[in-house]
Amino acid sequence: MEATDRTHTNSGFKRTAARPEIYLNLSDGVTEDFRQAKELFHQGKNPEKIKNLLVRAIQLSPRHLKSWEYLAAILWAQKMEKEALLIYTQLYQMDNSNLEIMANLTECYERVGLKNIAMSYLEYIVMLNSEKNIRSVSDIVNRVSVKLD
Repeated sequence: MEATDRTHTNSGFKRTAARPEIYLNLSDGVTEDFRQAKELFHQGKNPEKIKNLLVRAIQLSPRHLKSWEYLAAILWAQKMEKEALLIYTQLYQMDNSNLEIMANLTECYERVGLKNIAMSYLEYIVMLNSEKNIRSVSDIVNRVSVKLD
């Protein structure tokens, strides 16, 4: 069989035509690794173990947004802003309508010194003011704009 770029799906798994024996899980379900990481996160225990669990959870279920959100949050808490920025950028690509993700992305850009990009995101959040819940948008604008002044 000739190798191609086409893919075949079967029950949430992806099989490449070039290597039909390789299946990648594309589910967005909750994994046991995520459950454990979430529990440890809320207990405030063992951040390295939490990160490892979340990375495994993302590998097993790459579309599970909460796994990405928790990973970004723990990186942010550890002042690993550049790494958190990468994760929030991935989250934004997965869900670009989520105002909280946009706000976190804005804060990351501000913290790594990219204030022009942060201001662009802030302006976009303000523009959405007429389309989204006004209270949540104004809360986000207040939270983010204080840091950009």
